[in-house]
Amino acid sequence: MSIFGERLIEARKRQHLTQVELAEKIGMSRSGIGGYEKEGKDASYEVLAKLVRALGVTSDYLLGIDDNAGWMNRTHIAEKFYDLELLYDRADSAQQEAIDAVLGEVDQILAHVMEAPEAVNLAALYDLVKAMRMLVVNDNGER
Repeated sequence: MSIFGERLIEARKRQHLTQVELAEKIGMSRSGIGGYEKEGKDASYEVLAKLVRALGVTSDYLLGIDDNAGWMNRTHIAEKFYDLELLYDRADSAQQEAIDAVLGEVDQILAHVMEAPEAVNLAALYDLVKAMRMLVVNDNGER
Protein backbone atom coordinates (compact mmCIF):
# COMPACT_ATOMS: atom_id res chain seq x y z
CA MET A 1 0.00 0.00 0.00
CA SER A 2 1.27 3.48 -0.86
CA ILE A 3 1.68 6.37 1.57
CA PHE A 4 -1.13 8.08 -0.35
CA GLY A 5 -3.40 5.08 0.21
CA GLU A 6 -2.53 4.84 3.91
CA ARG A 7 -3.17 8.53 4.50
CA LEU A 8 -6.36 8.50 2.48
CA ILE A 9 -7.71 5.71 4.68
CA GLU A 10 -6.66 7.54 7.85
CA ALA A 11 -8.21 10.83 6.74
CA ARG A 12 -11.42 9.15 5.58
CA LYS A 13 -11.82 7.28 8.86
CA ARG A 14 -11.06 10.41 10.86
CA GLN A 15 -14.01 12.04 9.10
CA HIS A 16 -16.11 8.94 9.89
CA LEU A 17 -16.75 8.27 6.21
CA THR A 18 -17.09 4.96 4.42
CA GLN A 19 -15.58 4.50 0.97
CA VAL A 20 -19.08 4.83 -0.47
CA GLU A 21 -19.76 8.09 1.39
CA LEU A 22 -16.45 9.61 0.33
CA ALA A 23 -17.01 8.51 -3.25
CA GLU A 24 -20.43 10.18 -3.26
CA LYS A 25 -18.96 13.40 -1.82
CA ILE A 26 -16.44 13.69 -4.62
CA GLY A 27 -18.53 12.23 -7.44
CA MET A 28 -16.84 8.93 -8.13
CA SER A 29 -17.32 5.21 -7.47
CA ARG A 30 -16.49 3.25 -4.31
CA SER A 31 -14.16 1.07 -6.36
CA GLY A 32 -12.26 4.19 -7.41
CA ILE A 33 -11.66 5.08 -3.76
CA GLY A 34 -10.64 1.46 -3.11
CA GLY A 35 -8.16 1.67 -5.96
CA TYR A 36 -6.46 4.65 -4.35
CA GLU A 37 -6.51 3.12 -0.89
CA LYS A 38 -5.53 -0.49 -1.55
CA GLU A 39 -4.17 -0.77 -5.08
CA GLY A 40 -1.79 2.17 -5.03
CA LYS A 41 -3.41 3.97 -7.94
CA ASP A 42 -2.49 7.63 -8.41
CA ALA A 43 -5.20 10.29 -8.23
CA SER A 44 -5.46 13.03 -10.83
CA TYR A 45 -4.97 16.61 -9.69
CA GLU A 46 -8.72 17.13 -9.99
CA VAL A 47 -9.50 14.15 -7.77
CA LEU A 48 -6.76 15.11 -5.31
CA ALA A 49 -8.28 18.59 -4.97
CA LYS A 50 -11.71 17.06 -4.31
CA LEU A 51 -10.26 14.69 -1.71
CA VAL A 52 -8.48 17.53 0.08
CA ARG A 53 -11.71 19.55 0.29
CA ALA A 54 -13.82 16.57 1.36
CA LEU A 55 -11.40 15.33 4.01
CA GLY A 56 -10.12 18.63 5.40
CA VAL A 57 -6.45 17.78 4.96
CA THR A 58 -3.66 19.24 2.85
CA SER A 59 -2.51 17.72 -0.42
CA ASP A 60 1.03 17.65 0.96
CA TYR A 61 -0.21 15.42 3.76
CA LEU A 62 -2.01 12.99 1.44
CA LEU A 63 1.00 12.79 -0.87
CA GLY A 64 3.43 12.14 1.99
CA ILE A 65 5.32 15.42 1.55
CA ASP A 66 4.34 16.77 4.98
CA ASP A 67 3.30 14.91 8.10
CA ASN A 68 1.05 17.77 9.23
CA ALA A 69 -2.45 16.94 8.01
CA GLY A 70 -3.72 20.44 8.71
CA TRP A 71 -6.28 19.24 11.24
CA MET A 72 -6.78 21.88 13.85
CA ASN A 73 -8.88 22.37 16.91
CA ARG A 74 -10.31 25.65 18.20
CA THR A 75 -7.34 26.30 20.50
CA HIS A 76 -4.93 25.91 17.60
CA ILE A 77 -7.00 28.32 15.50
CA ALA A 78 -7.04 30.89 18.32
CA GLU A 79 -3.25 30.62 18.60
CA LYS A 80 -2.90 31.19 14.85
CA PHE A 81 -5.05 34.31 15.00
CA TYR A 82 -2.93 35.64 17.88
CA ASP A 83 0.17 35.00 15.73
CA LEU A 84 -1.54 36.82 12.90
CA GLU A 85 -2.17 39.88 15.06
CA LEU A 86 1.51 40.05 15.94
CA LEU A 87 2.51 39.70 12.29
CA TYR A 88 0.04 42.36 11.21
CA ASP A 89 1.40 44.83 13.73
CA ARG A 90 4.93 44.33 12.35
CA ALA A 91 3.90 44.54 8.68
CA ASP A 92 4.29 47.58 6.44
CA SER A 93 1.20 49.10 4.79
CA ALA A 94 1.50 47.02 1.58
CA GLN A 95 1.80 43.82 3.60
CA GLN A 96 -1.17 44.87 5.75
CA GLU A 97 -3.26 45.34 2.59
CA ALA A 98 -2.33 41.84 1.44
CA ILE A 99 -3.18 40.43 4.86
CA ASP A 100 -6.53 42.24 4.77
CA ALA A 101 -7.29 40.59 1.42
CA VAL A 102 -6.49 37.14 2.80
CA LEU A 103 -8.60 37.88 5.88
CA GLY A 104 -11.53 38.39 3.53
CA GLU A 105 -11.04 34.77 2.46
CA VAL A 106 -10.85 33.67 6.10
CA ASP A 107 -14.09 35.55 6.76
CA GLN A 108 -15.81 33.53 4.05
CA ILE A 109 -14.55 30.27 5.56
CA LEU A 110 -15.77 31.31 9.01
CA ALA A 111 -19.18 32.16 7.55
CA HIS A 112 -19.40 28.51 6.49
CA VAL A 113 -18.62 27.48 10.06
CA MET A 114 -21.82 29.17 11.16
CA GLU A 115 -23.85 27.53 8.39
CA ALA A 116 -22.40 24.01 8.37
CA PRO A 117 -19.55 23.38 10.83
CA GLU A 118 -19.03 19.81 9.65
CA ALA A 119 -18.26 21.01 6.12
CA VAL A 120 -15.53 23.50 7.01
CA ASN A 121 -12.09 22.74 5.68
CA LEU A 122 -9.80 23.77 8.52
CA ALA A 123 -6.79 22.81 6.44
CA ALA A 124 -7.65 25.64 4.06
CA LEU A 125 -7.79 28.07 6.99
CA TYR A 126 -4.43 26.82 8.19
CA ASP A 127 -2.94 27.32 4.69
CA LEU A 128 -4.25 30.90 4.62
CA VAL A 129 -2.62 31.72 7.93
CA LYS A 130 0.67 30.22 6.68
CA ALA A 131 0.38 32.37 3.54
CA MET A 132 -0.11 35.49 5.64
CA ARG A 133 3.00 34.65 7.64
CA MET A 134 4.97 34.50 4.38
CA LEU A 135 3.71 37.96 3.45
CA VAL A 136 5.53 39.61 6.32
CA VAL A 137 8.89 37.90 5.92
CA ASN A 138 11.34 39.98 3.91
CA ASP A 139 14.10 38.76 1.60
CA ASN A 140 16.51 38.41 4.51
CA GLY A 141 14.12 36.17 6.41
CA GLU A 142 13.43 38.92 8.94
CA ARG A 143 10.01 39.92 10.17
